[in-house]
Amino acid sequence: MRDDFSEKVKRAIADRVGNCCSNPDCGAVTSGPQDDPAKAINVGVAAHITAASAGGPRYDPAATPEERSHISNAIWLCQTCAKMVDNDPARFTADLLRAWRDDAEERARSQVGRTARPSGLEEIQGQLRRIEFQQDCVKPLMSGEMFVELRRAYTPAELGHFRVLAAILNMHEPDPHPALYIGGRDANPVRHSAGTSTSFIGTRSVAWSRNPDESIQDTTFSHMAPATDRLDFGAHLHRRGPFPTLGSLDQRWLSVYVTKPMLEQIMGIGLIFNDYLVAAHPVDEFVILDSAPLVAWPGPLSDVEKAASWVTVMLKNPEPLFNLPGADRKGWSLKFDEYTPEKWR
Repeated sequence: MRDDFSEKVKRAIADRVGNCCSNPDCGAVTSGPQDDPAKAINVGVAAHITAASAGGPRYDPAATPEERSHISNAIWLCQTCAKMVDNDPARFTADLLRAWRDDAEERARSQVGRTARPSGLEEIQGQLRRIEFQQDCVKPLMSGEMFVELRRAYTPAELGHFRVLAAILNMHEPDPHPALYIGGRDANPVRHSAGTSTSFIGTRSVAWSRNPDESIQDTTFSHMAPATDRLDFGAHLHRRGPFPTLGSLDQRWLSVYVTKPMLEQIMGIGLIFNDYLVAAHPVDEFVILDSAPLVAWPGPLSDVEKAASWVTVMLKNPEPLFNLPGADRKGWSLKFDEYTPEKWR
């Protein structure tokens, strides 16, 4: 979902639901104070119910541009739920999102002027989610997915050549370190008709592992859409690779890499394993380093493609312990003792 409504619309839709996510199964508070008294944290998104442009989730060709940018086409969600509903538009229909919004507004209206309810229910729900996740950690690792949310819908020509990669390993283990790599690149099909050629969105998902050394996925997917605002890359992992269960990802190092030219197009990056969102961060939390993966890309690249150099995506460290070079950044977390991943589906 593209968060490109006017600031007036964003403020209005957030106020109408009390700055809480409109998903009834979430309800997360989306804004609060920072340590800096002049600033605030906001993880809310004024998202489109029907997409702002063709090719987007739940796009309605009958709507006018004014209707698409109107507050009646907006719903306030946290960033996690905004990604979730766009990832599965068949499940999260426009009618369902409108019902969420209307119910959220009614809940907020009924609480105006009333004393806040105790947070005991939310605490119990969090404990139950934690128990469910711990139970799922012993189950086989079945699937992995890396997704890239884009700032808007891009055509193949606008995206150009790109590569993305997530590497999961633990350097403290004996060499060769068990490692899992999931990523993808552009693979746009071209349709020829009546003397003209048209490119459509396509991607190639790749996955491989080290110790054991094996190729896990190398599949091209054709979306046959003229543009997209999200890129997805995935792999089937059952009985493949070095990590047998969801819980075996715990305490591993996660490194994320993208080709430098696509940085300006990215809004956020996330990873999903066994339908759990184990990591997701927006671009304003990124710290970019000019460094490449330690492994070679598992396929041929043209000279032009090789010229698209890698960068490493790290994260801002809001509370560095020391005033030393590099203390202002940190790696992506896969420390399940510090957080409970959200269920994606």
